[in-house]
Amino acid sequence: MYRKLINRLLLFLLLLLTWLDLSKFQTLPTGNLSQPVPILPELQINLLQASQQYLIEDALRETKKQLLNYFIPNEAHYPWEVDYVFLNLMANPEPEVAFVFSLPPEKGIIVILQKRNNFYYLAAYQEYTYPLYKPKALPFKETNELLLAQGVQKNREPLFLTTTFIKIWDWQENKLAEVFTEKIKEKTKQPWAEQTIKLTYQHSQKEFKIQTQGKRKLAQQNEGFQQTFTWDDTWQRFILKKGHYLPPDKTTPLPIAILKDLSYDLEALLSNQAKYYQIITPNQETLLVKKDRLQTEL
Repeated sequence: MYRKLINRLLLFLLLLLTWLDLSKFQTLPTGNLSQPVPILPELQINLLQASQQYLIEDALRETKKQLLNYFIPNEAHYPWEVDYVFLNLMANPEPEVAFVFSLPPEKGIIVILQKRNNFYYLAAYQEYTYPLYKPKALPFKETNELLLAQGVQKNREPLFLTTTFIKIWDWQENKLAEVFTEKIKEKTKQPWAEQTIKLTYQHSQKEFKIQTQGKRKLAQQNEGFQQTFTWDDTWQRFILKKGHYLPPDKTTPLPIAILKDLSYDLEALLSNQAKYYQIITPNQETLLVKKDRLQTEL
């Protein structure tokens, strides 16, 4: 008990010294990442990997408070939840740390901190219109990992009660880039319409795949389905397949990647969009296109 008290006193002194040291830096406005600013000292982040659980909890509570007051001081007093994961997102010698904040039902934040010398600096800050949970590092290529998190949207009118989904990000062109999203549970206000999907991530040295296995209840029918999304280096994301699309105002078909088959999306089925693909074009424009408008590759 005495040792625990001493350790917590030392932690308090560390955090006080951290505040005094960092208070001389100008607060960084949201989204302005042009000048790297030290956020937290290495010693404080290291406490998040301590062997004693109470040190982790104390460090996480204080780190949460500091980050929220730093980025969104007017909302820092709300009951935010926070989780974190260490991962090699940027292929650096030292891993980064990703903090995922959630304020149900409509707010989520991701903060990525990168280690330089004896401090952790801000690498990315993104806000979302839904809470985020359960960050995880996914093995990827030899030099880096992917970031995965779970999101939840509730009371989406007019039909849906809850939609739970998975998002995956990569580090591309010096920023966090979303490379995959999939709804894993859709619950409606009607007992006869719901869907769940289980994701399995498979990886080897050269190939990275996401297998989805779904179960759908719609009216009096129950059915299962399966899809495979494969990482494509050209498109820098997970895709179903590649193909060509001729826009109405063009004479030459565009190469495209198919991101989703909406016949496997419960919301699309209920809104008569099941005959569409979601595609991405070379200029990174995302479109919904009828399946018969595309030529797909095998």
